[in-house]
Amino acid sequence: MKTSKTLPVLFILAAAVMWGCIGVFVKRQTADGMTSAQITAVRCLVISLLTLIVILATDRSRLKIRPRDAGWFIANGLCSIYVFYTAYQSAIARTSMPTAVALLYTAPAFVLILSVIFFKEKLNGVKILSVVLSIAGSALVSGIIGGLVFEIGGIGLGLLSGLGYALYSIFSKVILKRYHPFTNLFYSFLVAAAAGLATCDLPEMAKLFSASKGTLGTALLNGLITGFISYMLYTVGLTKVRASRAAVYASVEPVVATLIGVFVYSEVLALPGVIGICMVIAAILVQNLSSDT
Repeated sequence: MKTSKTLPVLFILAAAVMWGCIGVFVKRQTADGMTSAQITAVRCLVISLLTLIVILATDRSRLKIRPRDAGWFIANGLCSIYVFYTAYQSAIARTSMPTAVALLYTAPAFVLILSVIFFKEKLNGVKILSVVLSIAGSALVSGIIGGLVFEIGGIGLGLLSGLGYALYSIFSKVILKRYHPFTNLFYSFLVAAAAGLATCDLPEMAKLFSASKGTLGTALLNGLITGFISYMLYTVGLTKVRASRAAVYASVEPVVATLIGVFVYSEVLALPGVIGICMVIAAILVQNLSSDT
């Protein structure tokens, strides 16, 4: 991998590592009494507001968008970010965490298919192999093999979360051809935050925050670390890395989440999980066999 191509890839990998830490924050916030809808709303709002601060401090012209392009930001906020968060959390409730995680990581397959359709990316053996490895590896890491709960609605929601996750790469790739990454983050997450705030219990959330500064602090840190910083890195990485390849790199997220479960929460990592981790790493290595970025 050439030096000029290394940094964007590292940005994407770093973002995936941060996303793998989401469970640490969510466990704490859930214990504090916050619902999934409230967690989603605050996280998206923090991302949008922090991005706005950066824009105001650097280049205010990045707030300008053409009216005809507004639809892309609305689609990114609603169809990818909001749908992803909502469907993913609902899938966890209706199936299980391992099943939901595995279904979420059908995203690389969705990205590959959509990239071929909309971006005319060439479909080759290397890309197909890397996607197969990433999906199979994620399934093994999550424990879905041998323990899948067949709840049709939950399975559908899990697949929908994978599609929503994939659409962020697709919509962002289009937006980044015309706008700065900060512009994309601000408007896309502003839309998602508005949708989240409209569907959660705001008075109850206010009570939780007023009762405990720790609850508010955890929510803000979640938005900063697993939200603002990670999405900033991933979005900047997308300016130099193909969407289909970026989605495979991001598959290290379930690996990180699994390792955190083992070392932080003393969860047991069985042999299939070890094999799955190796497969996800192999998928990333396979991606570098192709010459395109």
